Amino acid sequence: MPKTDAKKIFSQLKNNEIYNIYYIYGQNTVGVEGLVNAVIKKTTGDYSDFALTKFDGKSLNVRELSDQAEMFPMLSDYNCILIDDFNADEQKESVCKPLLEFLKSVPPQTVIIFRITSADIKKGKKTVSPKNKKITDIAEKYGILCECAVPSTAELSKYIISSVHKNGCSISPKCAVELAEYCLGDTLSISNEIQKLCSYVGNGEITSDTIKLLVYRQSDTDIYKLANAVCRSDRKSAFEALDELLAQKTERVKILFAVSSSFMDMYRAKIAIQQGKQISQTAQDFSYQWEFVLKNAFRDCSKISLSKLRKCLSILRDTALMLNSSSGNERVIMEETIAKMLIL
Repeated sequence: MPKTDAKKIFSQLKNNEIYNIYYIYGQNTVGVEGLVNAVIKKTTGDYSDFALTKFDGKSLNVRELSDQAEMFPMLSDYNCILIDDFNADEQKESVCKPLLEFLKSVPPQTVIIFRITSADIKKGKKTVSPKNKKITDIAEKYGILCECAVPSTAELSKYIISSVHKNGCSISPKCAVELAEYCLGDTLSISNEIQKLCSYVGNGEITSDTIKLLVYRQSDTDIYKLANAVCRSDRKSAFEALDELLAQKTERVKILFAVSSSFMDMYRAKIAIQQGKQISQTAQDFSYQWEFVLKNAFRDCSKISLSKLRKCLSILRDTALMLNSSSGNERVIMEETIAKMLIL
């Protein structure tokens, strides 16, 4: 059937509509895990320990897979097989070709589940690579194909509020967004942090102070604060953010790359605004994983002119060349870079 979404698959499972192939992938790790677990639960019942067979996609033996698929279930309605992180780009043709043939005729008593969370089947691009597309096309034709993409800021906020409430606690929409940004939109990190926060507050409210106290702030968050402070000409905040990053022993290459990325985000946002484009369209054009990154860029670029953005990017480029070609004090070089951008 055509490519579908998680909501529809949950509905199908509820109505006992089972398919022989499920290909579930995406950067939303929590979403992929939840959907895969739902399929396993539905097809094996309370006997997943006996009715579920797992294969490592990196070392898949199609002959063994075929033999296992021919077996009849003993304790459950289906013989369920889980294949983890199969990436056709990393496999020989002697594996991919028979796998494609096998998937065209999966036995009716067997359910094959592809769980793709760490394999990069898109090779960093917008669409699935040609070799992997042969697999996804088969899944789409003979079963279910579903991508669990990174949710938007609004979706993450709703997920956080709902999860917190289920744990008997409360959180405001503003703090939910703050938590999402602290975790850089990573659903697995968010889920772990929710459990920690709820355990700490008991039945109380998760506040901004609680988040700042308990949630590990990924260095990218401080890098964003650094770029934002430069745009606001806030010298004190800019150098405080740089001190925090250096205290965390963040590699100077990562600092420079991320600050440059922040200014590039604002440059793109500035051009998009001039062209009358919205955040969603710009995010799609440049394949942004987290829309809130671009939302921040749209907001912050109003504080700096296009010509100054260009000059800042030139300064960052020159700094990169200096760091890669000299043995100067890295801290001094970074401080000089911040000072030059602030002078603008």
